[in-house]
Amino acid sequence: MKGNDVPAGSFMPAACCFVFGKTVSGLAELILTCIFWLPGAIHACFIVADRRAEKRARR
Repeated sequence: MKGNDVPAGSFMPAACCFVFGKTVSGLAELILTCIFWLPGAIHACFIVADRRAEKRARR
């Protein structure tokens, strides 16, 4: 996933976390998505934004 991170995170929130290698966040994502889709999608967007910030900080 490159430029399509946020849309992918909103359609498949749990998969987005597992793809980025964040297993604990992925488990939390599964629970949030099972409760209701919207909290899971919001959490996935935060995960994607955090990953982008980490990549910028490495540069």
